[in-house]
Amino acid sequence: MNIQVAAELFEQKQNIEFSFPSRPSYAQLKRVVEHTYQYEADQLRPIEVPLYRFEVSKFKVWDEVKNKWVDLTTADLLESDCQVYAFQHEGPYYKESTGEIPPARKPRKDPYPELNSGYAPRPAAAAATALTVRPSQPRALREPTFDEKVRTVFEELDINNRQVIQDTELFNGFTNLGVDFSRQTIQSLFEKADTNKDLRVSYAEWERFVNKYPIMLECLYHRVMQTPRNSNVWRRLKPARMT
Repeated sequence: MNIQVAAELFEQKQNIEFSFPSRPSYAQLKRVVEHTYQYEADQLRPIEVPLYRFEVSKFKVWDEVKNKWVDLTTADLLESDCQVYAFQHEGPYYKESTGEIPPARKPRKDPYPELNSGYAPRPAAAAATALTVRPSQPRALREPTFDEKVRTVFEELDINNRQVIQDTELFNGFTNLGVDFSRQTIQSLFEKADTNKDLRVSYAEWERFVNKYPIMLECLYHRVMQTPRNSNVWRRLKPARMT
């Protein structure tokens, strides 16, 4: 039995064809989809995006009779060659967008040898667990604008309040927010942002930089909003040298 499951990864629609010996249960489908798409996410993840865990929040299936998407609440709705869509939990690394679903393809990795032998999802790395965004109460009644997010993150990374971000501030800021990037990766990001090569990132440079990497900005903004609003938490960090 073939089932096509589409999902969004890094602002791109993916569609994978899964083959089952018989109709899977809802739980089996969820486990295999999460297992397979986690591997897909690890392979497709842009360098500026931290590791994260792919988790399905709900499925919808295309109803050929009603000619519309319906909630997949029971495995009885699954038919051979049906099209399913997997929604993830909202977070800084996932925002659902409109767009056409591409033709289905085979997965990059076969998840099925484990399926019939007490299959359990592969435990995510500790870093990925730590990077999972926890739900929090909204701090405002409206969604902040992109410019407000740019300013908020810049001010948090500008530890010395000099209206610029230095390489050590960027490294300490990422570390304090739990972003599991290597020093080399953070240094590379700093060099991309520092367009005039004066070893510091001005607000104008930061604004141009995050416009190129909006997913990273979303990640940092959500983590900043989950951090207690106490500037001393930054100043307790010892300056680190970039190597």
